[in-house]
Amino acid sequence: MQTITKISGLLYRLTSAIAIGALIAMTLIVCANIFARSVFNASFSWSEEVARFLMIWAALCGAAMAVRRGAHFRMDLTAQFGLSLKWLDRLPSCAAIGIGMLLSWQGLILVDLASMQLATGTQIPMSIPYLCLPISGFLMVVFGVEALLGLSPAKPLHGETLPE
Repeated sequence: MQTITKISGLLYRLTSAIAIGALIAMTLIVCANIFARSVFNASFSWSEEVARFLMIWAALCGAAMAVRRGAHFRMDLTAQFGLSLKWLDRLPSCAAIGIGMLLSWQGLILVDLASMQLATGTQIPMSIPYLCLPISGFLMVVFGVEALLGLSPAKPLHGETLPE
């Protein structure tokens, strides 16, 4: 069980670095394009496309990270009505695993279909931007299984307290 937590923690840190790097790169590219348009009256032909791809990567990495933090959704009906339904507490993890499996499966199909198509501005294979789908799906499955086993170090958000 310790091994799962260590691997998951490493994957979480790697995913966080990718998301942060994508957001920083996206910001720099958009700012450089605005500067070039304002000062030189010309823009980069590839900037909007690359910024869009980076935003998608950052968003899907963030979605996977939210699974590990338990930040997507939580059922607090049990606390409000005094019910003790353990399966209801496991529902978000099961949903994350199901969505992650679907993203991985369909993402791999899409990556294969898009491997011969090139992006218009950068001429890179479209399979590269689409790789974020199976990767984030796999991460959602890993983080969801970790949460389902009760190993996830979910942290409360905005001063909330986690149910015990």
